[in-house]
Amino acid sequence: MKNSYPLAGLITALLFASSHAAIPTDGLVAYYPFNGNSNDASGNGLNAVGNGPTLTTDRFGKANSAYSFAKTSGYPNTTKFVTNSNLNILGNSSRTVSVWFCLDENSAYKYGNLITWGTDSVGTTFHLTYEPWQELGYKFAIDGGYMKWAWLHTGNLATGVWHHLVVTYATNMGNSKMYLNGSQLVGVSDPRFGNASSTLNTGAGPLHINSYMNEGWGIVGKIDDVRIYNRALSATDAQEIYDVERVSSPYASQCQEQLATLQQKLDAADDLVASLQTQLATANMSISQLRDDKAALEQQIAALNTQLNAKNTEIAKLQNEKDVLNRQLTAKTTELNNAGGQIAQLQSDNAALRQQLTAAEARIATLTTQQIQGLAGLDEIMRLIQLPVGRRSSTVRFTGPEGAKANAIIDALLAPPGQNVNGK
Repeated sequence: MKNSYPLAGLITALLFASSHAAIPTDGLVAYYPFNGNSNDASGNGLNAVGNGPTLTTDRFGKANSAYSFAKTSGYPNTTKFVTNSNLNILGNSSRTVSVWFCLDENSAYKYGNLITWGTDSVGTTFHLTYEPWQELGYKFAIDGGYMKWAWLHTGNLATGVWHHLVVTYATNMGNSKMYLNGSQLVGVSDPRFGNASSTLNTGAGPLHINSYMNEGWGIVGKIDDVRIYNRALSATDAQEIYDVERVSSPYASQCQEQLATLQQKLDAADDLVASLQTQLATANMSISQLRDDKAALEQQIAALNTQLNAKNTEIAKLQNEKDVLNRQLTAKTTELNNAGGQIAQLQSDNAALRQQLTAAEARIATLTTQQIQGLAGLDEIMRLIQLPVGRRSSTVRFTGPEGAKANAIIDALLAPPGQNVNGK
């Protein structure tokens, strides 16, 4: 059975995301959630090294999820973090700092430097401070190294309570804005340290958390969820951070992690969808090619069918001719068989005739010369009788008594009509 906890976490994250805006990530160059360590969770590798801070519970009561900056012996407080490389938000470029902090009962320090970076010279540092000692009405300020812009706040902050602070900078001090627990404060200038048109010229240096450069001067209390952006967030962006991060649920950070995991899965799903779309496009091209090939094959099949029909017609014609030839062969065979019978009959008749001829020849062999002359005369007489009267002629004369009779008859046949033989 599958573990349902990750699914429940994803559902919680989805419900959380549906009821709260997402924390902006565009321009995020450093993020310290302090979940068991001081590593940079933005992915930019700007990890921090501590000097005295210890892990503690965060604003949701979750252990080892924030850092405590306890008071050190002496003055000022030097418990702090410093990054292992420079924070490259330089010169007069736009920037935003977001931080959660909680003051303890010993918070009345002259300075409470929350965030600092740059170089330690006039005009080249940038630091965000909480100044409870001020008598001019403001309690928060950004300082560019003796060029300050401040924000009014009545009274000191309550101790033992978590506070959220967002400060943005763009173009000059007068365009800077500060949001305390989701509410925008009124900005004022300290006439001793510049005016609204003053600009920054931050140098290259590491990021210090709860310290002015390497000197200390930080708060005594807790700090959590530090975010640094290289752009000035809008009022909506600042409100989104506060709305999301102030949720009083022990599973808020877990939901954020689940959302990040879900986003990774969604990104992977997007990559998979893109890959599938590419494969689909390739498949569509293949299908299109197959359709073209199919159409070409269908044309070839149609042409072959036409040829086949012609061949079938030719075969039918040849079959008819074969049938005719078979019938003719049958008839010829019948005729041949009949001819064979006739030949047999003729052969039989010929044999009989030969027998008759043999008999006749035997009889002829027995005839006398006179009988032969008579028979020859008889043949001549028969020839003349078959001729028309006007066309009869004969020069044959026979001898002997029988031949004389034949000559008399021949003469009678040759005589003109109405005339007797011997001129009578």
